[in-house]
Parts: sequence; C-alpha cells; structure tokens
Amino acid sequence: MVKRRAKQDNVFASWKTSPPTKEKRAPKPGWRPEVGERVRLLALGKAADVLAISEDGLQLTVRCGVMRTTVELNAFESLDGRKADPPPVPVVKVQARSGLGGGAQVRTSRNTLDIRGMRVTKQNPPWKSSSAMPMVPCG
Repeated sequence: MVKRRAKQDNVFASWKTSPPTKEKRAPKPGWRPEVGERVRLLALGKAADVLAISEDGLQLTVRCGVMRTTVELNAFESLDGRKADPPPVPVVKVQARSGLGGGAQVRTSRNTLDIRGMRVTKQNPPWKSSSAMPMVPCG
C-alpha cells in the first residue's frame, strides 16, 4: 500500500510541475492541391472539395456544403495541416543582341540619309541602281 501511494504521489508531482501542452502542427512544405481533393478552409474551419484551380495556381474554387467560393492560396490547408506551396515562377531567358551584323549602332554620315526638304523622286539615293525598293522614313 505504501509503494502504491508513493507511485501516485510521483505521478501527481510530475503533473503539477509540467502541465500537458498542446502540440502545434508544424507546416509541412511541398504540397499542391488537386481537383477532387478535400481541403480545410481556415476562415470557417470546415472541410471543402476542390472544384477547380486557376491557371496561375494562386486561387481555388471550392465547395463547402452548398456554398461555392473562390479562395486564395493562403486561405486553406490540407486536412493533415500542410500549407500549399505557391506555383513556381517561370524563368525567362533573355538573350542580348550582339553588335555583329545587327545593323549600324552609331549614326554617322555614311549610314544616314538626310532627306529633309526633298521629295523622294528628287533625291539621289545610293540604292537607285538596285532593284529592291527601300523603305523611306516619313515625318
């Protein structure tokens, strides 16, 4: 009887010094919702079915009971507490123009034709001997 009492006292003493704590769910990365999956709406605390995902992946159309609504990416989580990852940003590669063969990059008297005050038929262009008709700037 004495051993049992001592065991009970130890249990109660440990409980008094360290009260039970609620475990917080840590968000688990790497989850993307799919059509037909069930998610939890954070504002309502209710489960909802995913009906559609927007083209950019930032919004979902969900149905919770008879209510159908569109929610943002941060307004829901999976039923086991995982937050949705944003869709990856597409990488756009830009190629710089090379100065070779792209035309004149500096205006000089050799590559500029001054036709102010002249009519097109009166000027003496360098391409007159060629058969191709050039484009003439207007304005």
